[in-house]
Amino acid sequence: NVPNNTQNTVALGSRFCWTPDCEHIGKNYNIRAILSSVDCPVGVVPDTINFNVIVVPPFDSLDVVPNVITPNGDGLNDVYTLGYLNKKGERVGGVSNPCNDGMQVQIFNRWGLLVFESETNPIFEWDGKNKGGGDVPSGTYFVLIHGIYGSETVTLDQRTVTVLR
Repeated sequence: NVPNNTQNTVALGSRFCWTPDCEHIGKNYNIRAILSSVDCPVGVVPDTINFNVIVVPPFDSLDVVPNVITPNGDGLNDVYTLGYLNKKGERVGGVSNPCNDGMQVQIFNRWGLLVFESETNPIFEWDGKNKGGGDVPSGTYFVLIHGIYGSETVTLDQRTVTVLR
């Protein structure tokens, strides 16, 4: 509401802020903004801007977990997981993103061979065994953490875990 003959010292406009819900992830939305002045004479065509917005999955907050496991049965660091059990036996951790329809963890050896793959569940445990049930040798393994949003799978994080036997 600043007249045309007055110096503009304030911003004219408003900020568009939209926080999409989980059901909007992966969809494309056309936004149309119509800009006009209160001082323009009647009949002047306002300026229109069109742009597309694709809603991407939100950033996940994955717990920081130890990057070393010692699967020796002593009850300390025997499994690799995104969460952990506290002293009361309650599960703590996992992911904080409520939009995950599922989550998958893949663990590869240093030659790129898949040794473990979780179901689509953020609460998983890897006990240092390969897909056949045998113990993997000591070494560093590569972890890919995928979030699943409807039909879209997004790599959320890449980590390493070392197995010490």
